[in-house]
Amino acid sequence: MHDDITIEDIEELRLGAGIEDSRLAEAIRGLDAGDRVRLTFLPRGGAAGETLEVRITSRKGSTFRGTLAGRPRTVGLAGLRPGARLRFSAAQIHSILTPHP
Repeated sequence: MHDDITIEDIEELRLGAGIEDSRLAEAIRGLDAGDRVRLTFLPRGGAAGETLEVRITSRKGSTFRGTLAGRPRTVGLAGLRPGARLRFSAAQIHSILTPHP
């Protein structure tokens, strides 16, 4: 992962706003390799972030590994390329695109 880019902790934001999404939490527990999720990437310096698709390649507990599926449009994220390898937590998952059957 690039040192100048952070993946936003979406769970913390939701809880801070009083939102508890039990359906998303349940769906995250069922994720595995092959599933696709969205993560929000934040460039350093407080610039606006961008939510991008990531394909999960492996999982160990609440820690996931995956690859970036697309190219960001945000200038501050220009260093991220499709196929970039990422490590992220369940708390950082913004949404689920398609659960693996």
